[in-house]
Amino acid sequence: MAKSDAEKPGDNQGAPPPPDAAQQQAQQQQQQIQLDDSGVVTQYANFFAATGTMEEVILDFGNRGKTPQDKVKVDSRIVVSVFNAKRILAALAQTINMYEERFGKIELDPRKRMQNPPPQ
Repeated sequence: MAKSDAEKPGDNQGAPPPPDAAQQQAQQQQQQIQLDDSGVVTQYANFFAATGTMEEVILDFGNRGKTPQDKVKVDSRIVVSVFNAKRILAALAQTINMYEERFGKIELDPRKRMQNPPPQ
């Protein structure tokens, strides 16, 4: 069977187009990352604050005292690039959306929470 001019050897007709930068980035992000959390210290935080600069976002995590007059004890400070901060934002939004789909809306107003406590 003779090949037409459109199907000459070395011609990319019929072959998938080369991946663009967005496709390559998506493929890299889908790679499995292995974590070594053997030395991690788990901490509970009931307070956080976010500040930043033009290039970084600073996240402080800590615990409030028993009274509003008590100082907040900051236990951890995480500094990330604005790019990683945006990735964290997306991951947290996805996690909260999945939680609310399963368990219901998270009420941030404490007065409303007291009127309608979540089921135990």
